[in-house]
Amino acid sequence: MTSLKYPIALILLAGLCHSAYAQTYVSMELGGHFAPPLSFVNTSTDRASVCDEYINPLYASIPGCTDTNPGEDSQWVVDYDRAFGLTASLAIGSRMTRLVIAELEYLNHHSWYSQYTDAAAGTGVDADKLDLEVFVAREAVGDVNAHSLMLNSYAVLTPRHRVSWMPYVGAGAGLSRISMHYASTWYRNPDPTAIRTGDGLPNADQIRNNLAGTISIGNADLKDYVFAWQAMIGVDYFMTRRVSLGVKLRRVDFAQFESDNIVWDPLRSHPPNNRLDGSEPVDGVIGTADLQMVTLALVMRYHFWQ
Repeated sequence: MTSLKYPIALILLAGLCHSAYAQTYVSMELGGHFAPPLSFVNTSTDRASVCDEYINPLYASIPGCTDTNPGEDSQWVVDYDRAFGLTASLAIGSRMTRLVIAELEYLNHHSWYSQYTDAAAGTGVDADKLDLEVFVAREAVGDVNAHSLMLNSYAVLTPRHRVSWMPYVGAGAGLSRISMHYASTWYRNPDPTAIRTGDGLPNADQIRNNLAGTISIGNADLKDYVFAWQAMIGVDYFMTRRVSLGVKLRRVDFAQFESDNIVWDPLRSHPPNNRLDGSEPVDGVIGTADLQMVTLALVMRYHFWQ
C-alpha cells in the first residue's frame, strides 16, 4: 500500500492542475534498464573464533579477546554480477517557459539480481581457511527495488511551440527507498582435523572439536533511504494535439546504501553473541556504493497546454 502513495498523489495533483488549466502534462513511462555489478561491503562486530567463549572457554587468556574495543571490525567484500530489470514512472510536469519544463516524478526500478556467490570470490576472508576449514561460504542477494520521488527540469531543444518533434535534455534529484533481500550460509568442515583455528593454543583440540560442523546463517530484508540524481535525454513525437509518444534514455545514480543492523542467527551454531552471559552481542551492516541504473523507455504524455 505504501508504494501506491506516490502514484496516487501524482494523479490527484494532475487533476488539480487540469482544473486550473495550467500548462501541464501527465506522463507514463515503461522500459528496461541495465544495472552494473554490485559489491557488498559486509561489516560485523564479531571477534575471531578463538575469542568466542562458546568455542574457546579459555578465550580470556588470548591477548585482545577481552579488549573493551575489539579493534577493527570484521569486514569482507562480496561481488555480484550485473543485472537487468524493469523501469516504470508516473509524472506531472508544467511548462514554465517555452523552453523550460519542471516535473515531479515517481520512479520505480526493479532489478533482477537474485543471485548468490561464494565469499571466496570476495576479499577480506583468509583463503586457507576457505580452502580447508569452511565447507560452504555462500552469500546471496535478491531483487533490488528502488522507489524514488524526483524533481526534474528539462530544456526543450526546439524554439517553436507547435512542432511534431520535441527533443529535450534534463536532470533531476530526489529521495529513494532501496530494498533487497540478503542471505548467507557459512558452514565449517565437520572434520576437526581440517580445522586450523586454534593451532598453537594449549586447548587447540577443544577449539577444533567445538568449531567443527558449526553453521552461521544470515537472513534479512535490507532497506535504506538514499539521495538520488539523474540525467536524461529524449524526444517526443506528437501523435495528436494533446498526446505524444517518445523515447527517453536516462542514467540514475544513488548515494551509498547502508542497511540497518542485521544479525547472523545462529552464529557458529550458537546464539549471536560471543559471551555465554550475552554481554557481547554480534550484529553487522551491509553497504554498497555501486547502485546505478541506465534506462531506455517509452514515454506517453497527455498535454493539457495544447
